[in-house]
Amino acid sequence: MLPSYALFDFDGVIIDSEPFYIETDRQVISRFGYEPTDEELYTFMGRSSSKMGTALLAAHGINVTIEQYKAARPDPLVTIYDNPKIPAIAGLRELWQNLAEHNVGIGVVSTSLCAPLTAALNRLGLMSFVDVLVGRELVRHTKPHPEPYLKALSYFTANPEDVSKTIAIDDSPSGIASARAAGMYTIGFQGSTVPQALPEADLVVTSHEELARTLKAWGLR
Repeated sequence: MLPSYALFDFDGVIIDSEPFYIETDRQVISRFGYEPTDEELYTFMGRSSSKMGTALLAAHGINVTIEQYKAARPDPLVTIYDNPKIPAIAGLRELWQNLAEHNVGIGVVSTSLCAPLTAALNRLGLMSFVDVLVGRELVRHTKPHPEPYLKALSYFTANPEDVSKTIAIDDSPSGIASARAAGMYTIGFQGSTVPQALPEADLVVTSHEELARTLKAWGLR
């Protein structure tokens, strides 16, 4: 059955930004005196970079506050979200247009702030499709806690049973864990440059075209 609501993560699902984030955090952590491995940096995906970065540094005996880490890290709005070289991932626009035509509510659920998310969606010409946007300042607990996805659903409906009519598309283990804990059907997205293993997802797709074919089988024409 076609879902009533489709909730999308932003980084790695809407835009292929993860390689830029990884390189940014690599440079920041290196400035503080530690050279992180790719495997260590991959654990940041879908989580707060400042929290993960300071924890990684602390594990190697380097004490840096979250404020110090944030001060050393470039603003993603300037370095990534406002970068015209980073387009929407192929097939997303067509998918969203089709979902909108079938009255499926579209939400974006991210650990980034709402302002840069809105700016990026406007730059990409996608904001008009978005019915609900949840950034990290709107929740007390970020992914993998279920609050972000539940918060997004609450803007669509007051009926908790509607969670069964909701799908969540995320590219990180923490995002999938968040949506699963919320009780949603989870779709792991592996269509970015740095795909992650998502064994806990109910379904895994490698492109938005593949997701569209799946939804077509569920009733999307």
